[in-house]
Amino acid sequence: MKALAASINPLRPVTATMFAGRLDPKKLSFIQRKITEFVKAPVGDFRDWNAITAWARELPALLKV
Repeated sequence: MKALAASINPLRPVTATMFAGRLDPKKLSFIQRKITEFVKAPVGDFRDWNAITAWARELPALLKV
């Protein structure tokens, strides 16, 4: 999170978070596939839609809208 905060400075977001994503080897280039194989990156969909929805529901209050 420190790297994220540093990269968006001087902006002042009301909130920031990170969610797991999805890795689909079929959508990667040959080089990208080889790199993910080399680092043994887990393949699949790791998005937690309930967590994403809960975070999104907090936004209106944080944005005061």
